Amino acid sequence: MKNIILVRSFLLVLAALFIASCSSVPNSDRAALSQTSARPVTVGQFSERTARVQKTVRKYTPNVQKVKNLVITIPKVTKSKKKRPAVKTGRVQYGRASYYSRRFHGKRTASGERFNMNAMTCAHRKLPFGTRVKITNKANGRSVILRVNDRGPYAKGRIVDVSYAAAKKLGMIRRGTAKVKLEVIK
Repeated sequence: MKNIILVRSFLLVLAALFIASCSSVPNSDRAALSQTSARPVTVGQFSERTARVQKTVRKYTPNVQKVKNLVITIPKVTKSKKKRPAVKTGRVQYGRASYYSRRFHGKRTASGERFNMNAMTCAHRKLPFGTRVKITNKANGRSVILRVNDRGPYAKGRIVDVSYAAAKKLGMIRRGTAKVKLEVIK
């Protein structure tokens, strides 16, 4: 029991000394700090990997008059746009197609244009916007040529969403989905 009290009191005194030592800077040190002149510092000397672009940055401190410029090396940040490779003509996919119509009519698509359920358009996950595809219903052999203008479908097992007009021509309105062959034309 005595040992626990001794250890606790020792830790308390140690903590008090630590806090007291960190509390402030002596006045003599403050005077010395205010009289030193700041020199430009190049961070590139510490990190050569990031030494690409140098910008002059003004450091805002309480002693702004003494600090003229601070040179910091900042890595060049560029937004890299992933360029989609040109789609090869004749690429074929097999899977299920679904259609979307009234609920999305007039709303914006991923390409920015407004969805028209009476237009011959479709949605594909990866094909670039404007790509022409030929969709063939495997059950009845009907086919249509559509333009990709949206992203989707996000339902499992589906490869394409077609507009209402395309679904009507493909003969898939009643069932809602159909097994199709998708072929890239252009």
